Amino acid sequence: MARICDVRVSAVISSGLALLFLLSGCARPVQEKENAPEAETAENTDVTFCITADLHFTAKKEVSSAIIPMMEFNTEIAQTLADEVTDLHPDALIIAGDNTNSGSRSDAEALVEILRRIRDSGVRIVMVPGNHDFDQADAQQYRESYYDLFDISSEAPDSLSYLTEIQDVWLLAMDDSSSGGIPKYTDQTMKWLKDRLKEGKKLHKKMIVISHCSLLTPDENGRMSKYLVNNRDLRDLLLSNDVRLFLSGHQHSQTILKYGECSEIISMMPIMWPHYFGIMKIEGNSGEYHAESIDFAKYGEPYGLHEAEDADVMWYSGLADQLMKQKNYDEKTAEGVKNLMGRFFIYHSQAVLAEHCDEILNDPYYEYMEDTFAGTNYGPWADSLLHNPGLPGNHLSFTFPEQ
Repeated sequence: MARICDVRVSAVISSGLALLFLLSGCARPVQEKENAPEAETAENTDVTFCITADLHFTAKKEVSSAIIPMMEFNTEIAQTLADEVTDLHPDALIIAGDNTNSGSRSDAEALVEILRRIRDSGVRIVMVPGNHDFDQADAQQYRESYYDLFDISSEAPDSLSYLTEIQDVWLLAMDDSSSGGIPKYTDQTMKWLKDRLKEGKKLHKKMIVISHCSLLTPDENGRMSKYLVNNRDLRDLLLSNDVRLFLSGHQHSQTILKYGECSEIISMMPIMWPHYFGIMKIEGNSGEYHAESIDFAKYGEPYGLHEAEDADVMWYSGLADQLMKQKNYDEKTAEGVKNLMGRFFIYHSQAVLAEHCDEILNDPYYEYMEDTFAGTNYGPWADSLLHNPGLPGNHLSFTFPEQ
């Protein structure tokens, strides 16, 4: 059976549309007080994680979207990923927000059934909220839906941020949508985070911070503020406390960025081609991460995903034609722009754009693509990616401080 992640330019062009529709979060009431973790240094042992983001899960079959390709196969893809994760049997599955598409109680309940199956196999669930999780829900409903899946050692007093411990690794699962309007940790949550980081450093823990929005996405002229956690001192706070890894989502694309000794992995939306999820292995003080496509050939057959093989021919929504319709390009120029857009989105989706930026920027049709993107959300996004490409997004080696 052919895998549905076969390369098709039309699928990738449409997948870029998903980046236009990232909404801000909702304010939260103050929640219960934290329970402090035990002040003991954990034994240094190996740990493995599977990592994903932006499931945008919905069990509603009528939800079909050219903006987010393959939404109609959402449940089947989630089930396939769950089977593969269960088979891989990591210590935890980490999900970096936008867990459901709307936050509706019915979708949350359906997702919990899948996550509980993973949890019951012995794989922990570590999950943070995203903006989409509160379209039809609030913090209390989120707690009621998901919190019995988590192992919480300490919890922030006024948000859905919490700490969970796995071996000698501290995972700080952060709620960046509790300030309302713009991604940001509240003052009380920042104080809680500072206290946990100080304690973790003292105990020589390996600390990983997880949030829906980004730590390191370049924000020239404030154009990317909705993609970023907008706490100005956050980067230096993490660095000063020896945090070497930050996990996020929200952008629906696979990207790796670096700031000093801290790296950020922005995970891809798994229902978009090439259907990446991450696998991370930590051995001693060294870590290795790589992204790979969901193995539909091995795990997708029970869910009829062979029916999706021809779906990508329907994904192309005429993005290039729509953007160029007011440009009056001649036929040759229009075809050149389409070709360049196709390569741009392919490289981006394969997480190898950093290796092809010069090729894109030096293409004779680049100025026309730039003009086509002007006035749309693609403008600042594409400019940021091409001029601040970061690292190849599908693999990373990193180290924690010596203990």
